[in-house]
Amino acid sequence: LAKRLAVPLRSLLARHTVAINFIFTGCANFCPPQTAVFRAVQMRLPELQSLRPAPLLLSLSLDPLSDSPQALASYAQRFEAKLGLEQGWLMLTGDVSAMGQAALAFDAGGPNLDDHPTRMWVGAKSRWLSATGLAAPEVVLRMMKKVAA
Repeated sequence: LAKRLAVPLRSLLARHTVAINFIFTGCANFCPPQTAVFRAVQMRLPELQSLRPAPLLLSLSLDPLSDSPQALASYAQRFEAKLGLEQGWLMLTGDVSAMGQAALAFDAGGPNLDDHPTRMWVGAKSRWLSATGLAAPEVVLRMMKKVAA
């Protein structure tokens, strides 16, 4: 589901192999194609069934003032994204400070929303890789396997 951060992001990162991107629902440039990539990855997550716990896709809001859980849920529907832990994809929002800290930790912020980096990060425990946000789904899956090994 699209939610405000009720579970600390750190606990998700500590337990799961994750692919992270930063989006905002008002984005008309890079976010829609990157979300489409994550949707394609989601459809192929069964290929990673050997990873335990199951891997997660995390889309973090860069605009928590506008990106309510309802706005993120509507955005997800545009891409036929199935959200929830069982589906392997969460779109998260939270208070401005928490979301700003997350963006800062991944060097994903920018002076303007439209200037945010077009990157995704894949990690498990302390192993992290970064790639263009438009990496092919098979590249993302391969990265997830690599960091989980």
